[in-house]
Amino acid sequence: MKILKYIFSLSVVLLALTTCSDDQKDINFSTSVEAPSELAMLFQVTQDNTGVVSITPTAQGAVEFDIHFGDDTSDPVNFTNGQSTTHTYVEGTYTVSCRSLWSYRTRNNSRTRVSYFISITFKFRGCY
Repeated sequence: MKILKYIFSLSVVLLALTTCSDDQKDINFSTSVEAPSELAMLFQVTQDNTGVVSITPTAQGAVEFDIHFGDDTSDPVNFTNGQSTTHTYVEGTYTVSCRSLWSYRTRNNSRTRVSYFISITFKFRGCY
């Protein structure tokens, strides 16, 4: 029985050593991929004086987006295509920018950037 255990263990080790070779990975396809196109953002501003804005980016060929809100928020929000994000602004004018990427975790030159100006104003709720 010990001999069978020894032979089985040796077979597993030999199998592991022969299958773990250093294969070359062909990633040449990544150099021919075009940057995302038709990048746009849809803004939906609430009308309740809270400053909450929903931002939905869209683009052809994009997989993920980075949104820079244009205010004191230092880090961009990153999310995948088809999602949206919300952000709360104080009254003012902001430049919101979006960068679309064609592949997860590959921050190469295949990206598109767009910026929009948005103006947040609150309604006056005084006495008439």
